Amino acid sequence: VIGHTKPKLVTEERKASPLLMLQPGDYTINAAFGRANLTRKISLRAGSTSTERFVLNAGGLRVNASLAGKPIPAGNVTYAIFSDDKDQFDNRGDVMTNAKPGLIIRLNAGIYHIVSTYGDANAKVEADVTVEAGKLTEASVIHKAAKAAFKLVTHEGGEAIPDTHWTIQLQNGET
Repeated sequence: VIGHTKPKLVTEERKASPLLMLQPGDYTINAAFGRANLTRKISLRAGSTSTERFVLNAGGLRVNASLAGKPIPAGNVTYAIFSDDKDQFDNRGDVMTNAKPGLIIRLNAGIYHIVSTYGDANAKVEADVTVEAGKLTEASVIHKAAKAAFKLVTHEGGEAIPDTHWTIQLQNGET
């Protein structure tokens, strides 16, 4: 757009209720709490005082995972959180990747898609969860998976042959 100028950052505050002295004019204000946020445009007139209240429609999400009825040890499971909205190619927008179990993630209220990955292969569980404003949503994911160790040897009980390449396929041939 001709004559359009990029907005300039005036200030950032980390206080719950900041009091700012601003020049008259139009401003875009963004209030954020974790990944929950709200953006609003305001106009200030000379000689006036304005109080703006921002009400975030936000809640928290905590995801935990179990395997065989026991919590999965830290470092063995991660989560990806996606928005419910899909683009023209049916892809969801990612909100957070590599989230750790037990972490409280602050989000705008809404529906989210969680992909929980146990280990580093195909042991995944997917679920949709609803985050409600002002509430903590606890999601429990139950994995049905197992660990497998492979060792190529020249004889039973022998040392593993180095530089071995493994390809693991499903019964239908899918890698």
